[in-house]
Amino acid sequence: MNRRTRTNLIVALLLGAMLVLAWLTQRQATDTRPSLAAFQTATVQVVKVRRADGVALAFERDGDGWRMTTPEPHPVDAQRVEGILSGLNTVSRADYPVDRVPLANVGLDPPRAIVIVDGEEFRFGDRSPVNGQRYVQHADTVHLVDDLVYFRLGGEPAGW
Repeated sequence: MNRRTRTNLIVALLLGAMLVLAWLTQRQATDTRPSLAAFQTATVQVVKVRRADGVALAFERDGDGWRMTTPEPHPVDAQRVEGILSGLNTVSRADYPVDRVPLANVGLDPPRAIVIVDGEEFRFGDRSPVNGQRYVQHADTVHLVDDLVYFRLGGEPAGW
């Protein structure tokens, strides 16, 4: 066996040993953070949206789709309402007791928008300048979440 072959064999054995060591010492990386919301999207019946600009919208499940009931009754794009609901089921990246957060400083006093899902209220504030995540108050906790919902709340009622 020549020197080059021996060197390649040693390198291959060392690489194999490192891979086995990495495999034996790997840790299960699971996201144990709670979700912002705990509802099942398929069971939601009523969604209400109140925006800071005074626009109030209400939607009710209508069979397999959704229907706007406020301000004017008409069918809406079901994917838009479902997008809001699935966005609320996002993982909370951080959470703080509401009494420890200066609500006015994070856009929660008053909130930029409020979404009410079957009576459960979610208050949307500003985005964090550090990581772009949105402040959302749910019950007595302020969460930082990926900004998946707020941009969906805009637009004129007829655009839904």
